[in-house]
Amino acid sequence: MSWKIYKVEKANGKKVIGYIGGSGDGLGSLPPMSESGPNPGSTAFLPSLNKTFWLDGDGTWIRTDGLTLKSIAVGTAPTKTSYKYGEKLDLSGIIVAATYSDDSTTQNVQDSCVYSPADGSVLNTAGTVTVTISYTEGETTKTTTQSITVTADLTGIAFTTQPTKTEYTVGDSLDLTGAVITASYTDGSTDTVTATFDPADNTELTEEGTVTITASYTENSITKTTTTTVTVAAAESDDT
Repeated sequence: MSWKIYKVEKANGKKVIGYIGGSGDGLGSLPPMSESGPNPGSTAFLPSLNKTFWLDGDGTWIRTDGLTLKSIAVGTAPTKTSYKYGEKLDLSGIIVAATYSDDSTTQNVQDSCVYSPADGSVLNTAGTVTVTISYTEGETTKTTTQSITVTADLTGIAFTTQPTKTEYTVGDSLDLTGAVITASYTDGSTDTVTATFDPADNTELTEEGTVTITASYTENSITKTTTTTVTVAAAESDDT
């Protein structure tokens, strides 16, 4: 349903109420004061709010019941609150309620709110993202917030520091002390992580040559691997 606006005109020395029309739905969509459009004293009925407003001399639409906007709050969170990095914000399902100066009058105003970031924005910041919600009536603006979670996907891991010990003799135990594994993510960030190794730390090295150590790390069902090598020399013989 759209608003209906009536402007005040003078004809033959009398005030005449003339129907202008209607379009849009919500206080934010009401047209500004103009010579051809609404003039001071014009009234507008908004079915979505079930309220009537009048246009004052400054061009501000004011509620005829005298109530003023006190606060807004998210009554129902958006259907989707968890995202992957790079997805678009979807605020479908959100309900924002405005509370007025009598503390008992409330109204759902989500369709007239301004959101930052806006609905449909690409989410390129990982972590907890705060959506700021603003609603204006007349010259009064109130804000509230809604938090969403944005997760960056794992793109790879690497040995950023090699193990302290890289040369062994057959029969020695693998020692991965000092090894540092760093994970990379779709948002460009990195983090030191705890990986699993094959062969595992303290495994006895029974064959000489180059041994490949594979590190694996899994996050959010995504597994990445990387490798390094150590050298194993033959044990000294006791034969003369």
